[in-house]
Amino acid sequence: MLPSSNRESATGGAHRSTGWVAWALEAAAYLLIALALTSRSAVPDLARVPLGLVVSLVVVLPPVFAPKRSEALLLSRVGLGLALVLLIQLRDPIALGFLSWESPRHEVLSVSAAGVLVAVMGVLVGIEWLRAGAGQGRSHAAVALVTVGLLALFVAVTWPLLNRVMMATTEPEGRFYGESLGALSIILQYGVLMAYALLVSPLGRHRRLAIVAALALLIRLHLPQTGGL
Repeated sequence: MLPSSNRESATGGAHRSTGWVAWALEAAAYLLIALALTSRSAVPDLARVPLGLVVSLVVVLPPVFAPKRSEALLLSRVGLGLALVLLIQLRDPIALGFLSWESPRHEVLSVSAAGVLVAVMGVLVGIEWLRAGAGQGRSHAAVALVTVGLLALFVAVTWPLLNRVMMATTEPEGRFYGESLGALSIILQYGVLMAYALLVSPLGRHRRLAIVAALALLIRLHLPQTGGL
């Protein structure tokens, strides 16, 4: 049995997370999972159950059976981020009416409950990242955040130009704003959830999240394709 400090090093350099930020992030992750299970959209039939089973096994097995293998735990953390992203992609968004507006193309745009929750998680992840000590967990999370930030910057630079071209060559009505902002939100949500999965510690919290996310994904894939809130 490794000493506590060595064990933390073996899990990829993750810091020992304590305090209200860590607990708030864990609670937000569970609430996000609950939203995904209670508000469901159609699920593609192609290999959905085998895919869910593989992701679930990747998430759960390493922290349970190989807690001292840093490479295995890193794989589990990436799998945890993927599981959370899959869950929110398979939900039917709950639009918040008080956060809606009309685009120049006459689309009704709104913010979803899950989007607000992930945005709050993004702020908390930033605080947690700043508090984290030097280690692989912090550096891996930084890579995820920088990658998503660069993608968002690319979209911000190219989107107005693309919008002008679309407005000049097609009808002013259309789903350009909704589709493009929806795609960007998925990218940003992916970055936040992946960064959180790479930062979460100690191992006990990692295990809890892994088991809950894996079970939720398997349950989701066996529930009726639509329903809930």
